Amino acid sequence: MTREEVVRRLEAIALLLELEGANPFEVAAFRNGARSLYEWEGDLRRAVEDGSLTALHGVGKGIAGVVGELVREGRAAKYEQLAGRYPPGFLELFEVPGLGLRKIKTLHAELGVGDLDGLEHAAASGAIRTLKGFGAKSEERIARGVAWVRRRRAGNREGS
Repeated sequence: MTREEVVRRLEAIALLLELEGANPFEVAAFRNGARSLYEWEGDLRRAVEDGSLTALHGVGKGIAGVVGELVREGRAAKYEQLAGRYPPGFLELFEVPGLGLRKIKTLHAELGVGDLDGLEHAAASGAIRTLKGFGAKSEERIARGVAWVRRRRAGNREGS
């Protein structure tokens, strides 16, 4: 895995931990570790191999262990354990502008929304506006947000 991919995976772990209501210090540790790796310009594989990763500010033994798994194996048990509790594509929901943790939790719990397709369907069917804390305007913004994510992804594929 590249450094950028490792950073994204650490951020995803932080998000999933937060979604689960984990200890805020653990959530912050993964976010801080991701930020440190993002800003750092060193050789990640070498730092994993020689054990110097923990010299980075915000990277303790636990984070270094997860990073090591990601670099060596391309996967990490912590991520797989957390992500396995949600439908495939669930993290895509966080790409929709204006949707945060609380709203995504509500959409998942109340409507079973687990990915962009499910969110798009919920918005088109009018189901979102029936939820407490949502309304017709929220539903319209969500539908526009899903369309924006899809356009952005299509543009990224064409430019690849």
